[in-house]
Amino acid sequence: MNKKGWSILISISLIVILSFVFYQQTHISIWGFNLAKKDIKDVIVQTENTSYLITDKETVLAIAKGISTMKKHSKVEVSDSYSINTSGDYTKVLIRTKDNTTYGGNLFTMGENIVQGSNGYYWSLDYQKLENELNASLNTASLLN
Repeated sequence: MNKKGWSILISISLIVILSFVFYQQTHISIWGFNLAKKDIKDVIVQTENTSYLITDKETVLAIAKGISTMKKHSKVEVSDSYSINTSGDYTKVLIRTKDNTTYGGNLFTMGENIVQGSNGYYWSLDYQKLENELNASLNTASLLN
């Protein structure tokens, strides 16, 4: 390959790499959905008796980042009969985007683990870490009911 061919190949490679890095910095994968970080508006958290709306942008992104580490556990089956989480403080976590699309679902107790049902799957999570982030965010949260 001549010098011009190499410079074109390197330029194309550099553009692809920079585009990938930019996408990774501006988007987050949550429950199998790729969401733009700037589009994430708020988090809705439900306990057994109360719902809270978390709107602080930094807090919302910190919770979303924690949720993005969840791993797909198993597929939701019609015959599943797991109970909604009652061992912790929270029963549901939802993320809402600027177009008012809501992602997320209930937290379930599956044996000794707490998982979240969302997008047709159960997602394993570090419940203690999520609970700590949510507890800290309730200081600035609005009460929904």
